[in-house]
Amino acid sequence: MTTGSILLGLALILLVGLFIAQPLLLPEEKKARSRSPRQKLLAQKAALLEEVRALDFDYDTGKIPPEVYEPQRAQLVAAAAEVLQALEGLSATAVPNESLPPTAVADQPTPAEVDPIEMAVSRRRQPVADDIETAVSRMRSQAKPSAQTAVPANGKNRFCPQCGHTVAAGDKFCVSCGQNLTVKTA
Repeated sequence: MTTGSILLGLALILLVGLFIAQPLLLPEEKKARSRSPRQKLLAQKAALLEEVRALDFDYDTGKIPPEVYEPQRAQLVAAAAEVLQALEGLSATAVPNESLPPTAVADQPTPAEVDPIEMAVSRRRQPVADDIETAVSRMRSQAKPSAQTAVPANGKNRFCPQCGHTVAAGDKFCVSCGQNLTVKTA
């Protein structure tokens, strides 16, 4: 093994190590996403709810005695109540929307919080001017083809008027070409 290949291997290992350690080496400001106060409060509410659930589970399974459980749960519930009051305070300062109930206004994100993907999905979900209905009406309004029926040539056998294939007396469509064999009334 030559010195050059050893140095190349060490450089490659160093680059891979730096790439893997990159999240740990970034400053805290770059890690934290910019969130609105409402998003921060919702995240705090979810975290507190998860802590209460975990504490309840630990108490139900007997991991925590009642003298430890009750004060911790009271503290978590008080913190959750403060977060909920702060959320209500943010909702009260929002401009009310007449078309939605007050609870729906509180749950709506501000325009700065809306993701471009979500906006594209909502535009895509909007009803398109009854495409199916217009296509059906267009098909019905087109000129109707003349009514053709399977014609018996010799009095016994019937043949398709489109392709000439032999068809049975009870067939509604030609087996060969798919032609409609029933008489259409106009």
